[in-house]
Amino acid sequence: MREYVTFDMLSKRAVWRVLEGDGYTAQPMPPDGILRSRVSPGVWLDVAAFWVDDAARLNADLNAGLASTEPREFVERLAVAKR
Repeated sequence: MREYVTFDMLSKRAVWRVLEGDGYTAQPMPPDGILRSRVSPGVWLDVAAFWVDDAARLNADLNAGLASTEPREFVERLAVAKR
């Protein structure tokens, strides 16, 4: 597993960890509160929306991530690497 998210229900905190070297490193929370996958570009998680169970906002932010340039650039890098 190259990355994972943990949720602390008591403190209402989410931590996205990425495998770096021999261990996992917690990624800093961006100012906008949206965690972004490094392994699956375009997968975004709006932490505040998660905690208030705002499915519409979670879905909107995920769709925004998937519509961003990140997934397309990722696929292009894979295609170049495959050649």
